[in-house]
Amino acid sequence: MRKNLSWAVHGSVFYVLSQWALLIILAKLGGPSAVGRYTLGLAVTAPIILFSNLQLRAVLASDMQGTFLFSVYAGVRVLTSIGSLVVIGLVVFLIDFTAEQAVVIFLIGLAKTIESGSDLVYGVMQKHERMDLVGLSKAVRGVGTIGVMGGVLYGTESLTAAVVGVNVVWLLVLVLVDVRHLRRVAEIPRLSLNWPGLASGLWATHMRRLSQQALPLGVVSMLISYNSSAPRYFLEMYHGETVLGYYSAITCFTVACTIVPEAFGQAALPRLARHHVEFSLDYWRLLTKLAGVALLIGVVGLVIATVFGPDILSLVYQPEFAPYSHILVMVMVLGVAESLCSVLGIGLIASRRLVQQVPVLTVVSLVTAFTAWWLVPNHAMEGAVAAAIAGMGVWIAAYCWVLRIPREVSARRRT
Repeated sequence: MRKNLSWAVHGSVFYVLSQWALLIILAKLGGPSAVGRYTLGLAVTAPIILFSNLQLRAVLASDMQGTFLFSVYAGVRVLTSIGSLVVIGLVVFLIDFTAEQAVVIFLIGLAKTIESGSDLVYGVMQKHERMDLVGLSKAVRGVGTIGVMGGVLYGTESLTAAVVGVNVVWLLVLVLVDVRHLRRVAEIPRLSLNWPGLASGLWATHMRRLSQQALPLGVVSMLISYNSSAPRYFLEMYHGETVLGYYSAITCFTVACTIVPEAFGQAALPRLARHHVEFSLDYWRLLTKLAGVALLIGVVGLVIATVFGPDILSLVYQPEFAPYSHILVMVMVLGVAESLCSVLGIGLIASRRLVQQVPVLTVVSLVTAFTAWWLVPNHAMEGAVAAAIAGMGVWIAAYCWVLRIPREVSARRRT
């Protein structure tokens, strides 16, 4: 378990920092407007992609009884990924984006679709407690992404060309690294998915059952993404790409709070699921430890941001970011809340409480969107962070309430 956690942390830390490095490169080479355009693409595509992913990685990793074959998971992932690209294309066509915005948004959606293939392989590795291979894949993808994004952007000064390069890197990692890991660990030979069989009645039934089981998680992922994106929508609408760029760059500091608890939670998910099946008190002990780690790291980050905020922003981005150090302090409060929500969410997945998350996230998204609509027009970035914190507060309270109810009681209530 300790080795698995170590690989999970190191791999996730490296990969998330590489994604953060992308925004740093954009800020230094393209300025806040380039950051705003890139993050607008993420905000538009993320809810669609996350819904189509159905959190199949978590479902596969916690499927201790082998309810579905890997080919069923893969079949569902391929079909939903195709559907997500179609939806993104329609969104780009129907909404009044500029030509460059439209191209960047679609290319980011394509990259995230490629990433979803790697994500499913990570579920297999996670189930077999081979987080070392997940960490290796993320490290390779992170290094390649940083190199290509920085090199192409510096040479061409084109965000579109840089995102094309990211697509190429992620596709190569999927084919040359992740697929090889899949064959070795899960002993799945080449072309073993039996695509003609997937169209048969039995396979169609299995894929429909899996989709129905995972649908609440897909809805939850979409709502989580909308909850995060809602302040960005209002910022871009009322204040433009440049302000959105400042906000998006500064909110990346939440990873300082969330990255380690999220990595620990993903690595501990299979064990949490086993403890819950066995009705063991170790489920609650492990979940409490994860929450304690999240809280401790968050408090340390908040103190550092309060004392060294202007210097950190000037060093990481540019001196023009320093006047917004008060936003950084608010963002670190948000990071503490996000990390606690992540841990509690892992606890819900491990206990297979999938349906309960939908009404919780619906309320949270409505609270965030309403607060952002109310505050962002007059308070810009301060209002956006405040809206996100308000939503997170409701989220934590609701998750704690759901977890304290015995599963059999909540099941009887649904019937």
